[in-house]
Amino acid sequence: MFKSLSIFGKGREVTTGDAPWVPPKLPAKVTPAEAAPVLPWVPQIPSPAAASPKAAKPTITRPRLVLAVDATSSRSAAWEVSKKLTDKLFSAVPGGLDVALAVHGGNKVHTFTPFLPDAASLRKLASGVRCRAGYTRLVDILARVVKEDRVRVVVYIGDVFEESERKALRLADALGAKETRVIILHDASSRDFDDGEVFRAIAERTGGAVLPFDYSSLERLGELLEAVAVLAVGGVEAVEEVSANKETPAGAAATLLLENLDPKRLLIGRR
Repeated sequence: MFKSLSIFGKGREVTTGDAPWVPPKLPAKVTPAEAAPVLPWVPQIPSPAAASPKAAKPTITRPRLVLAVDATSSRSAAWEVSKKLTDKLFSAVPGGLDVALAVHGGNKVHTFTPFLPDAASLRKLASGVRCRAGYTRLVDILARVVKEDRVRVVVYIGDVFEESERKALRLADALGAKETRVIILHDASSRDFDDGEVFRAIAERTGGAVLPFDYSSLERLGELLEAVAVLAVGGVEAVEEVSANKETPAGAAATLLLENLDPKRLLIGRR
């Protein structure tokens, strides 16, 4: 039972039972987090980019060789010999070596094939190349090679250098750091050939060599390129093994290659 209830004047006093009624205490200031509505849980779905990370670059395990050829108009006279030489190289490349063909002419590098384990498959492509008027583009080829892995040797057949010497030497240093040798077969049969100063500088910085492109002795050039292929696969020690028998054409070619490799960097490629 209520004991009392009274109302006086303007103010009002309400009593129920023995104690006066006290209004409930208001809550403190509500924080934004408390005020935010509670939403239902939604699972996070990763974006396609996050769900499919970029594929890892495949690991290259086989040694590689690049055969690069100057196919500008100044080399037209020796071009047929060059084609026979590349054909001989592609047919004689030992197993365990991947080979690419690079050709410049018409002021650009118009051919740079993938590295193929079956070098013979490049023979038909090489036989169809024709000389085109234009300046040399050896620097562009070297810049491409710098980006590749496990290229042991670049063989370049050319007669003249017409590009930036500074860029060429910078790339040669980068190739030397990757233990990639540049071996240049200098064609002095062309009326436009130079003294080979830049070629020698490139070879020196990479531990390579400058050798004469004697188009009158195709068989000897072919044996020399076979020795270069051995260098790419097995390093200097493998070439030394072949050169031990100097009486054979292959041994003589291997000896010639060793004699022309830059002596200060002869240790490059030892296994």
